[in-house]
Amino acid sequence: MAIVPDSECRTPTLISAWAAPASRPVRAVAVRSFFIMRFLSLCHFAGKAPPSATQPVKDLSCCLVHNLRSSVANIATGGRKIMRYLNLYRALREVVREGSIRKASEKLTISPSALNRQILALEEEIGAPFFDRLPSGVRLSTVGEIYYRQFINHIAEIDRVLETVSDLAGTRIGHVRVAVSRVLEQGLVPAQVQAFRANHPSVMFSLLPSGPTAFADLLLQDEADLALIVQPQYRDGIETVETFDVPVLALTAVPDGPVSPRIELAELLDMDLIVPPGTAGLRAHLDLNFKRQRLPLRPAVESAYLLAPWRAGAGGLAASAQFCFWPAVDQRWLDAIGGTVRPVARFAPARLALCKREGRILPVAAEKFVMQLGAALGADGPDYSSS
Repeated sequence: MAIVPDSECRTPTLISAWAAPASRPVRAVAVRSFFIMRFLSLCHFAGKAPPSATQPVKDLSCCLVHNLRSSVANIATGGRKIMRYLNLYRALREVVREGSIRKASEKLTISPSALNRQILALEEEIGAPFFDRLPSGVRLSTVGEIYYRQFINHIAEIDRVLETVSDLAGTRIGHVRVAVSRVLEQGLVPAQVQAFRANHPSVMFSLLPSGPTAFADLLLQDEADLALIVQPQYRDGIETVETFDVPVLALTAVPDGPVSPRIELAELLDMDLIVPPGTAGLRAHLDLNFKRQRLPLRPAVESAYLLAPWRAGAGGLAASAQFCFWPAVDQRWLDAIGGTVRPVARFAPARLALCKREGRILPVAAEKFVMQLGAALGADGPDYSSS
């Protein structure tokens, strides 16, 4: 809250009635008071009296000054009350995540009885149960679900305000939470996080491993700001920010002699294939494309992570080949393990999607990271045609 002298009428002017998180009626009183005081001051400096008797105007002016001062105090008090409620909102979010008041209290380092008293006080205030008490824990009631969504939106809005204020101060702060397919945990995503933090070292990142369906729960529950997922399965409430078609590659050991720029599926069938587990989006894409070409997919190893490739060895050990794609591969890592990648011939590209919760206003840091990530994924990747 700030009151500064106005250069035109030289009377105090309320310039930040919306700055503090006060209630709408409090803001309305403060703003109405300001505009009436403004009118009175303009009449005075123009040498004209308002259309009323002098004494009533004086009394009205004194009343308005008192009204304005009271409104300023109420806004400040309301701001402190709102910030106190934010702690309760965050505690409720932890209870929802854990499904238990006791487990949430352990994470919040408060006693279960103290947390339960806060919840009971909230339920008394709203006049309805916020949680359904179950033998195994708690879950949101129908009324609780409605309130909880508003509470989470309020937390997100306050976090965005704090980040905006930090921008004005010249220091970007924030916490960006990104749900990612496990195959993306190496390569482009870590590189982009490092590049972002090089410019904004006070921003913290959380990379949350997820799958083509589980990512939606993280977004809908506001446990993640963004999701970068391979072959996602969409649900209501999920908004796609951008999509990218990425070529499917085969990671193998560096060959001893010259090879073709692309690797054929028939050649891969004679190798030890490393594929993602059955729940991964890339695995579903591989299964579909092998079926389209009427070829069997017989993996030797299932792994959610990129493995160092091996060469053919004694005893009939075949060389390995692991399916991946460009954003998941870091060239420095390839050089360190003696690996190389080649596009798989006549193989449909995979779909990579950058998503968020529908209607969600992202925190400032997350919004900036979306722009950086989109630019990196939209840029031309390595030219594998001549590999």
